[in-house]
Amino acid sequence: MAPIQESKPTPTEVHVANLQQNIETVSAVIDIVAETISDPTKLETLSDQQIEQVFQELVVEELTVEQADQIVEALDKAPTKVKKAFENKVNVFSGLFNSYKMVGSTIPVGERRTLLAVSNTMVAIGASLRRREK
Repeated sequence: MAPIQESKPTPTEVHVANLQQNIETVSAVIDIVAETISDPTKLETLSDQQIEQVFQELVVEELTVEQADQIVEALDKAPTKVKKAFENKVNVFSGLFNSYKMVGSTIPVGERRTLLAVSNTMVAIGASLRRREK
């Protein structure tokens, strides 16, 4: 008797599953932020790992711009503990979260990325000019 082969999900099925997962996760993020804002003691009952688990469920490559904007909007109001969990689990420099302000930062991620690129370019130009002078 031949072994039963399990069929692999098609790329479309994977995409649909990822979209559904993101819808649920975005909703969970918004719920966590709303709960911790309305009842700050709720945050004390959640461990860092529990909060990070929510963000770990995100499939960032499949997020829509609207979903990313919803997450950023919710995180703008979120306690620091929630923001740090987000930053630990999600690449905030992916391009989807350009308007997100990281913990301890006064400028959004998109502007920060631009400033880093400009400063790196200036350093490279300065180094090449010094080599020419020698």
